[in-house]
Amino acid sequence: MSYTYPEAYSIELGYNIEPMVAYNLSLDKILKNKHNFQCDKNCPFGLTLINFGKSPYTKEPHFRTSNFDQVHSVDCPIVQKRYEKRAQETTIEESYTFERDKNEVKVDINLVTATFTEITNSLKTEEQASTEIKTKKSTTSNHIGKKSFNSHVKSLSRLVQLYKEFKSGEKYTFLDSSGNKLNLDLYFQNLDNNSLINEHETKVYYSKATVRYFKAAKEKDSYFLIRIKQECQIDNLRISPTFIINESQANQQGVKQRLETLKKAANNSKELTIYYLGPFKKYKNSYINASIPHEKILRHIVLSSS
Repeated sequence: MSYTYPEAYSIELGYNIEPMVAYNLSLDKILKNKHNFQCDKNCPFGLTLINFGKSPYTKEPHFRTSNFDQVHSVDCPIVQKRYEKRAQETTIEESYTFERDKNEVKVDINLVTATFTEITNSLKTEEQASTEIKTKKSTTSNHIGKKSFNSHVKSLSRLVQLYKEFKSGEKYTFLDSSGNKLNLDLYFQNLDNNSLINEHETKVYYSKATVRYFKAAKEKDSYFLIRIKQECQIDNLRISPTFIINESQANQQGVKQRLETLKKAANNSKELTIYYLGPFKKYKNSYINASIPHEKILRHIVLSSS
């Protein structure tokens, strides 16, 4: 879930304004720049008006984050309002790798091995995993037990989103499976800032990456090559890690959207941010590759345009 902003503070006008009002003022040339908005007068968290000055539009004008690498001010009233709203919730958001109760997020991590518990389950057969999910009880919904194995994919995406919101200033408290406070930064590693990798250590690694598509004579041999932009190091080997995704083998439930994202990125030569849950390994002491089998790798990554 990405937060929407029902209004934003206009830097040009000096007061809060709703998106449709701002849109009409952009058509009248009264507002000059789609980026001259922020979430509150006292919080410099930048927002952009989508479809600024465009007529007609296909999607209703709205405010969204200008730059995902920014943080709300400590006393931002918008963040405080969202915190108070979550505190009034009466249901628990339960997922494969975490459970959110109001503003507390309990993450299912093995603190000894620094491994997300469900990464083991994700390598089991569909039948085994489906059986285990059906035995899991939920305090909020009687249909959660009927979820298929692609719950793992959605769960990882949501956990990444919660972490990104936390880094932007949202007031979450992360807990381990025993209820102790958890520093999630220990389990998420930004390879753009810290390129040293411990071989076989499972974390959520993330970085900017490029995508190329190699179409083979035989369709079953076509594949995507995802390459981390940052050179990383395992022992004495320093090179950009790569992921190979065979298109014909990536046919499990829950990964179709990821394939579409990869195709668009490859066609447009567009950079993505990749979040990868799992360990890396050296291959022939010449490459750094994901340790997850090629046919399962899409279950362990989240792709983002930011």
